[in-house]
Amino acid sequence: MNDLLEKPPTPTYHNWHLVVLVPAASLFVLILARPTIIRTGFGFLLDNLPLTLPVLSVTMAILLDPRGLAAKSGWVKLTPHFALGLVSFAIWYFVASQGAGDYITISQSKVLTKEFSFLLLISAFIWAGYTSVVAIISESRATSSQRWWVLRLANLGLSVALLILPFSLFEDKQSVEKRIGASLDVVSFSVAVPYRDPSLNQYLGRSTDPLTQVFTFQGIRARTHDEARRVAVDSFLTLPESRQFTRPNKRPGTEVVRRAVEVLSAQVVAQATTAR
Repeated sequence: MNDLLEKPPTPTYHNWHLVVLVPAASLFVLILARPTIIRTGFGFLLDNLPLTLPVLSVTMAILLDPRGLAAKSGWVKLTPHFALGLVSFAIWYFVASQGAGDYITISQSKVLTKEFSFLLLISAFIWAGYTSVVAIISESRATSSQRWWVLRLANLGLSVALLILPFSLFEDKQSVEKRIGASLDVVSFSVAVPYRDPSLNQYLGRSTDPLTQVFTFQGIRARTHDEARRVAVDSFLTLPESRQFTRPNKRPGTEVVRRAVEVLSAQVVAQATTAR
């Protein structure tokens, strides 16, 4: 009876040094590192954010279970983490490629070609399924052997390599722009410029509300919506349509001065017709 009332022994955590040493080592490196090195590190993370996020997620999952790293079997169990990290990046890659141009903008200095998105997506799912099947079979008592452990260790190395491999797909933006001879930031816009012609009220009746008309531009090339609207308005003001309506002059030799129409600049609408 006394044995039943006794409290179970508190498990001793033998890997406390990992919990202490990892943060201490990280803090020591940050203290000794120069500010330029820190900026370079964070700059690399931001320039490759779609892939560095899955890598950091896998790293966090490993650090949250330091006890498993103390055993040999704990290392081979990390394979699904790396495989799922590759799957998460492949899903983002495929979704981002839908409706995009030939290149996907990653950051101000990095771009990613979209031609490998579907291939990587299929490969990532196949690899994740394969590593899961190997893990399930190897953990069964009947087939547990040194061969299966070596196979899982090889899969771990391949999973790490496959997760890092997409870094090679990222290209320098300026180099790509020089190669293709065009800016990757320029997008084609369709812009509608509304305007009113006050002179029409002379013929429609002064009690009539001002008539709003629209002139539409197709294929305006610009970097932003504001730039596209500005280019469209400037182009519209050079067209004959930007002048008020007048009747033909009955007196030959007399020059008719035509005033500009009222452009409703606040209501100009720009819509991107091609993705970045």
